[in-house]
Amino acid sequence: MASFQSGKVKCVTSGATIIIYGTPQGGPPPENQITLECLLAPRMRSADTTEEPYAWESRDFLRRKCVGKQVRFQITRPGMQPGRDYGSVFLVEGNENLALSCVAEGWCDVKEIKDAARRPSYYEDLVRARNAAKERKIGKWQENHAAGIHDIAELRDEEAREMMEKGREYPAIIESIPSAHSFRVLLKGQWKMLNIMLNGVQCPPSREAVGAEARYFVEVRLLNREVTVRMDDVTPQGVLGAILVPQGDMTLELIRQGFGRFTPASIRTLPKAYSDSLRAAERDAQQRKARVWANWVPPVVASTTARREYHGICVEVISGDTVSVMPAPTATNPHPREERLSLSSIRAPRLAPRTDEMQRNEPWAWEARDALRRLLVGQQVRVRVEYTRPLSGVTPDGATEREFASIYVGSVSVPSPSLLVAHPPNVAERLVSDGLATVQRHKQGEERALDYEMLQVSEEAARKANLRVHNRSQEAPVHRFQTLVGNPRLAKEYRPKFQRVQRAHAIVEAIVTASRFRVFVPQYDCVISFVLGALRAPNVDRIQAGRVIIPGEPYGPEALSEARLHLLNREVEITVDTVDQRGNFIGTLFFQGKNIASRLLADGLARIGGGPAARTVGDELRAIEEAARTAKKGLWAFPLPDEQADQEDEEERAPAPESRPVYRNASVTDVIDGATVCIQIATPPDQAITAHIDRLLAAPESAPTVAVYGVRGGRMPEPNAMVAVRSEGVWRRAKVLDVDAPHALVNYIDYDTESDVDLSPSTPVMVALPEEFVKQDPCAMCCFLAFLAPPPQEEFQGRATEHLKQLTNDRVYDARLEYLDHRKRRYVSLLPAADERPGQPQASLQESLNAIMVRAGLAMAGSEEEVPRAFHTELAAIRQEEAVANKAHANLWSYGDVRPDEEEQRGPRRGGRGGRR
Repeated sequence: MASFQSGKVKCVTSGATIIIYGTPQGGPPPENQITLECLLAPRMRSADTTEEPYAWESRDFLRRKCVGKQVRFQITRPGMQPGRDYGSVFLVEGNENLALSCVAEGWCDVKEIKDAARRPSYYEDLVRARNAAKERKIGKWQENHAAGIHDIAELRDEEAREMMEKGREYPAIIESIPSAHSFRVLLKGQWKMLNIMLNGVQCPPSREAVGAEARYFVEVRLLNREVTVRMDDVTPQGVLGAILVPQGDMTLELIRQGFGRFTPASIRTLPKAYSDSLRAAERDAQQRKARVWANWVPPVVASTTARREYHGICVEVISGDTVSVMPAPTATNPHPREERLSLSSIRAPRLAPRTDEMQRNEPWAWEARDALRRLLVGQQVRVRVEYTRPLSGVTPDGATEREFASIYVGSVSVPSPSLLVAHPPNVAERLVSDGLATVQRHKQGEERALDYEMLQVSEEAARKANLRVHNRSQEAPVHRFQTLVGNPRLAKEYRPKFQRVQRAHAIVEAIVTASRFRVFVPQYDCVISFVLGALRAPNVDRIQAGRVIIPGEPYGPEALSEARLHLLNREVEITVDTVDQRGNFIGTLFFQGKNIASRLLADGLARIGGGPAARTVGDELRAIEEAARTAKKGLWAFPLPDEQADQEDEEERAPAPESRPVYRNASVTDVIDGATVCIQIATPPDQAITAHIDRLLAAPESAPTVAVYGVRGGRMPEPNAMVAVRSEGVWRRAKVLDVDAPHALVNYIDYDTESDVDLSPSTPVMVALPEEFVKQDPCAMCCFLAFLAPPPQEEFQGRATEHLKQLTNDRVYDARLEYLDHRKRRYVSLLPAADERPGQPQASLQESLNAIMVRAGLAMAGSEEEVPRAFHTELAAIRQEEAVANKAHANLWSYGDVRPDEEEQRGPRRGGRGGRR
């Protein structure tokens, strides 16, 4: 006979079978399944057998009697499978025989054993107890067998939701524990089985060491115990909730002991205080490096305070989660600049880039941007910058990182999907709650929005309501629009539509200058280039590849900034008078019912220009302009040339062609487009610079030397500095455009070309340019081809550029300076060099590259408004060449005459191009 062993009851599988575990030693302890000797309990339901009457009551009696209690057991004989034995079990407390107790209460029968040697010592007591229970008709001996059969079914999702509406907490019994954070429970009194997962914790799988220990930790405390189940949410995998016992919350205990990680994504519907307690427990486990946190390394702690806060006005909405804000002036920053910000911790659907001709926006991207535009543009906002992220490249304004912020606007009531409600002032939360954005999932310790938990709650509410991006069954509206910018043919087709209506509703999408806009017209689903008739605003610097290729005019940036502040992204009305040859719609723009021209003129942001359109300007606008001029507002604070006076002066002093300045043997170093070139007009002083710098570098240390730039010397050049760069064996003059150590972007001013210079070599490759060479004029300059305009159609613009490159490649020309415009930009004629025409002192205009480009149908004759009156004879000659190309249907004339019907429809010829310096 085997000796007695001790252990604790883990669970009860039937009315006569229990599982006992021993003492843990470095992990979960061994277990023994013991079937009480000589007992026959009602059979539980299984896949192969049906349930016998009172099987559940029999098991429940034994469960309440011994689960979780210390017992002594003796194995009397082994079972058919290892670990499943027969024996006797006694409670340590009171030495109660479990077999005798089950039989005495009528929940088990006694096997008839004829061999007295196999009978246990208490066999006769079992028989007497069974007979007494039969006589009393208790337990399984009751006559009403139907009362002992229970139809146990799975709790359906609909039933779970109904129960959650009535109340969240219900009594239950833990039937099995598949893993440390998932349970199968029986709802008491309802005979419903339910799969429930702990809300807010994720434990490792049981195949891992920590997962097995976590499961054992839960089993010895909960298996077969009576608990309270709290149901929080219903998912396809089961119900999310909590297991509550008198000692506390099992979710909290698992996290505190380091058996699991806190998962905030599944706990959004619970009070903040509860989630805070779970986070605190996790932090405590991390500090102790308990179990799953054994290899935990403290991350960079996310900031709990804003980096900076300020007030301002939202100027532009770029996408559904990116805006531009103009900060309010302060004593420390009296002249603030616009700041581009992305909303913290959210992602809105992406708009397609302008280069995407298919306009493949993500679903709801258009609605997200428009909702943000209506909410923010022109509003006073409070900005709370919370974190930054590095950018993959450098933006045009030189930024290398993007700031993320929460933006607050006054609480307003606007239509929601169901009814009129008051929305929170955090615009990110507003977008998320309306289903127009989703919340980003941050890594542990990663910086995030300070209102991150509220964003999660709003997202969960939007997901439950199936709003927009969360509704997979609802198709998002598709938005397509026609771009008429740079397309004169289409613009002319649309012109009658605009002229039939008195005013067309529009939204200002972009502002080039204070008088030139890019607007979206919802009525016709098109984007147009719109120019205010008869008004002219100062231009700003045109930047290409990080450098200024066209210098701006006085007050240009200030005028543009004011126009952006008051008009960008605003809803306006427009009337169209005409369309010019480049497809620009010319007319009047109304904002809040008032002609915007009067405001621009009054603030000195624009002035009345010349040309035929100026004759239609009324006395009221002229009086407003005169008042601003007298008060020296805006652009009138700077000396501006009078265009009419300039034309008269030019007519008086226009020189004869043979007396105009000529740059002999000029070579073309760069072709900007079909009407703009860069020419080298003198021999670069490379040899003189090289001799001078080599002498300085070779001088002894005590002698005056030259500043050397480079990584090894620890000194980098500043942007706009004049330097000498070693290239092709000589030192060349250059201007520093940008510095990104160890590289510097420079422009060789004597060749007008750019290059990226590596400053890491040990030998000098860049030095400060000696003062005597700084004062010399550049040997290269950028200029226009006189008397012509580039093709208005995009398909011929690239062709014109390539053709001009072929004509100028490896050739020299005599560049005759024809005239300067009011912005002092040079207009030249490129004539055959004197060496190519021996005996011919002066080349004719018909031989020039200007005439060749027009004759090839790759350029048009210029307008009379742009060419000074003194040169209309040359303009007439170029128009004769144009007539030849038109008659031959060459290139841009392939489809007929592309000129407008009336000359006054023609807008400014080169509004966006010009010299680089």
